[in-house]
Amino acid sequence: METMPAYGVRSHWVQRSLAVGAVLVAVPALLFGLDSYLAALFVLTAMPVTVPIFLQRRPESFNRACAIVGLMLVVWAVLGVLLGMFLFLPSALLLVLAAFADPRRRPVAARVMGGLAGS
Repeated sequence: METMPAYGVRSHWVQRSLAVGAVLVAVPALLFGLDSYLAALFVLTAMPVTVPIFLQRRPESFNRACAIVGLMLVVWAVLGVLLGMFLFLPSALLLVLAAFADPRRRPVAARVMGGLAGS
């Protein structure tokens, strides 16, 4: 049986900063697409990027949300390349990196993920 984490347990600050970075990187892509006929598509693509930020108090949910949203954005960026959705690829990659950047669980992987995001 899976137990609930203790109150106050949050995702690590490295993960949170990568998720916030993904949102900040998505803003210019969203602003670029707002003055086109595909504005609704850009807004609907940028909205899921913010989901992991609301799940900071539940580390498992945060990790799953980062991985799912990040991988779906990678697929959408590749499929929608002619529509300009490739602009969301940096956000997608930051979210995928945030899913695995927890030094409390995987110290070596966290250094690699943080180093990839920082370079």
